[in-house]
Amino acid sequence: MIINFIDENGNNIEFEILGIELYDGKVYCVCYPTDNSSTEVSIYRVEDVDEDHSAYFFVDDPVIAKKVFDQFKERTKDIYKFV
Repeated sequence: MIINFIDENGNNIEFEILGIELYDGKVYCVCYPTDNSSTEVSIYRVEDVDEDHSAYFFVDDPVIAKKVFDQFKERTKDIYKFV
């Protein structure tokens, strides 16, 4: 699934959602830029705004981001190769 975000400078950035993870009662998505501008994934917390819309919040807490990503890596170890 592809999703578009607008950064703080108003630039449109397109991400592929690689996976959805439930961690500590919250929903997170693991995203990768479609333009391959980075070798790193980004982690976003997902919150429902209403029944049709969700809001995505960049996870800047390195502890939570690592735990979510580690969980994602374990769940998808047969799909993706991690270095």
